[in-house]
Formats: sequence, structure tokens, C-alpha cells
Amino acid sequence: LYGVSAYADAAVYAEVVKAIAAGTGIDEAIAKLTYAEGFVSTTILAVAIADAEDLSKDDYTAASWEAFTAAKPIDAAKAALAATAQADVDAAVKALADAKAALVDISALNAAIEAAGKLVEADYTAASWTAANIAAVAEAAKAALTATAQADVDAAVKTIEDAKALLVTVSSLDALSTAIAEAEKLVEADYTAATWAALKAAVDAAKAVVAAPANQAAVDAAAKAIADAKAALINPSALNAAIAEAEKLVE
Repeated sequence: LYGVSAYADAAVYAEVVKAIAAGTGIDEAIAKLTYAEGFVSTTILAVAIADAEDLSKDDYTAASWEAFTAAKPIDAAKAALAATAQADVDAAVKALADAKAALVDISALNAAIEAAGKLVEADYTAASWTAANIAAVAEAAKAALTATAQADVDAAVKTIEDAKALLVTVSSLDALSTAIAEAEKLVEADYTAATWAALKAAVDAAKAVVAAPANQAAVDAAAKAIADAKAALINPSALNAAIAEAEKLVE
């Protein structure tokens, strides 16, 4: 077993290790490897084996995990640690990576379903809770826990994320209403016409959002628009006073 010194380019070695962990780009990375003359290095294979041994059954569909364990790719990879040709070692790395790639990962879906189940209806506006229908969406997504394709699992995760995006928290909507009220306490005559117009536009837009909030992003954007417009207000009286004070210093 040889370390990084067995490779002509340690950076490429690192690239292969990263590809193994990610489960993508392994073939391309391995193709870039060159070895010091006379060496057969199994370092990357050992990394791949360790990575595979860290996999958890609970993170994958029962069918894909059963297929993975039945094929015994880790045992085959361990046997290749004794190979005398580098090509055989590299082939073992690829075979193990391919077996891992065939697994259908449901960890993100399980997490999304669990998180959806912890949402509290009272935290959200009635309209957005109804629109999101999060409980039904999460229940439907459970069907993908036995999917045979990773794309189907990922799509189920997205349906939950999309539903959650429709939710609007009561607290954020209340905060937006407060921001509108605070902005309306300001006096137009105290500010320049242009900066006041920008604030008024932000407030008017925010009122429309409060009346019919499309989603949380819309509420957050409206609140930010008011805060930004308030921060950009220019009080000409204060500016003139500052200029006068500066002119005194020059005199």
C-alpha cells in the first residue's frame, strides 16, 4: 500500500478522493492519474472501501441496499488490494463507485418528511397553510421511499420544499404591518422628493403583499424594501446643517 508519493501528481490524487466521496466524476479523475514507475498503489482503493463501509442502511431504499449488499462490492474491492496491476486496482475503485452510485439515497426525503411533520399550523397564516397543504404533500411523498430511481426521490423532496415555500409565518406578516405603520409616521416634508417617493412605493407594494401574501419570500422582500428605502431617505435640513458646520470649519 503506497501513499501520495506513489502518484506523479498529488493534486490529482486529491481530486480522485473527492470524487469518490461525492460519487461523481470518478472515471474522469482516475483517467488523470499517473504513477511513479514500479508502484502499484492501492491508497485510493482503500479510501473508497472505507467510504463504502461508512454507508448506513437507513439512508437508502430497502431494495437498492439489498442489491448493494448482495453484490458484495466491498468484499471484491478488498480482494483487489492484493492486485499486482494498477489497472486492476483502478477497475476495483470504479466498480465500487458504480455500486455505490446505484444506491437510491432517501436520507434527504426522510429528513424533509420529518421536518414537515414538525410544522405547527398556528405559526402560519390560515390561507398559506391551506395553500401549502403540507401534511398531504408530505404523506404523498412517502411513496418515493420505495422508488427505484434517485430522480423520483429528489422530485419528492422538491414537492415538500415547494409546499413549504408557500407558507407565510404570522410573525413575519405582523412585522411587515408594523414596518408599514412605522414608515407612515414619517413626515414627507422632512425628506427629498426622490427618496420619499421610493419609500412610498415600497410601502404601497408592502400593503399589497399584506393583503394577499403569495409566499414567505414576498413578505421578506417587502420588509427589506421598506427597510432599504428608509435607510436611503435624505433629510435636506440635516444635510444643510452638516454643510453649514463644515463651512465654519473651513473659515
